[in-house]
Amino acid sequence: MLTLVDDGVVAGPALFETVIPSRGDGDAGDGIQPRLDRQHSLELLPEPSGSGPGDGAHRAVDRPLPRKSEGKQMTRRAFSSELAPPPAGTYSIAVQAQGLVFLAGQTPRDRNNVRHGDKPFAFQARMALDNLDASARAAGLSLKDAVKVNVFLKNPGDAKEFDLIYSEYVGDPPPARTLTRSNLVGFDIEVDAVLLALAR
Repeated sequence: MLTLVDDGVVAGPALFETVIPSRGDGDAGDGIQPRLDRQHSLELLPEPSGSGPGDGAHRAVDRPLPRKSEGKQMTRRAFSSELAPPPAGTYSIAVQAQGLVFLAGQTPRDRNNVRHGDKPFAFQARMALDNLDASARAAGLSLKDAVKVNVFLKNPGDAKEFDLIYSEYVGDPPPARTLTRSNLVGFDIEVDAVLLALAR
């Protein structure tokens, strides 16, 4: 019978050896070297007694620690709204989990599933933010509860104009934000956000 002792080295009646990676310093070995720097007794470690079947198979330090989340069920809740465009695929417009609400990206698309990418940028920005705010309100919140916002712009030159419009929707202090240039096709902006459900 073999017993694991100290870092996975096997204790048994044979010579101790372990596989170590080559350091690339010119050693011509095959990667198997005797562990002369650490000696272990050839005597097998006694197995601890246990009260249940199989309790003696591992030492206490070898047993996996229980996860802190054991016994706690993580729940998710999805929301929908007639004021926001219906999902164009397999996703929810808003999902609450662990005190946060995650909002799917919104574009200048109306409730009839028509995108208005031919309109001026200011019109598209307001429509995208209105759609995002409608998603937030479906969860009983608003964009003033946002803690993180992601903005995708086709033209980075629209950033200043967007910021003026955006400031009307978010709270004070404003949420963290990332603005990314994106190769959007047929429209100029998409916005998503994460809200703090406990903010109110």
